[in-house]
Amino acid sequence: IAPSVHLKDYWVHPLEMLVSKMEVGAKKVRHIVSGAHHILQIKYENKDALIVMAEMGYAQDFFVSGNGQNGQNLKRCTSPYFVNEMRDVLRFFKEKTPSFDYQQTLEIMRIMDLALTEKYDEWLEL
Repeated sequence: IAPSVHLKDYWVHPLEMLVSKMEVGAKKVRHIVSGAHHILQIKYENKDALIVMAEMGYAQDFFVSGNGQNGQNLKRCTSPYFVNEMRDVLRFFKEKTPSFDYQQTLEIMRIMDLALTEKYDEWLEL
């Protein structure tokens, strides 16, 4: 599978980590572009956060691995991260409760919406 080369497909990953750490409460967002580098600056009440990403201009391959019937054509995943992630996904379907505060998801979506506007170098209110 070749993912899109556009930043809009990747902002979500560092934003998930950032909002998880900083918690809900971002006030403003500014998207700065410098060549292939995109800088997302986020202002909170008493602190700031910064995410720097580079747009490569080409797709990078990735794959999802798992155990198929007789293990054919699939590579076993050995990372504990993916094992724990799959356990949590199964727990979610069984218990119907998310592992995180839905307010974080809404904040990530608001930040992404603003980050993806064409208004660069301008502070945008959340």
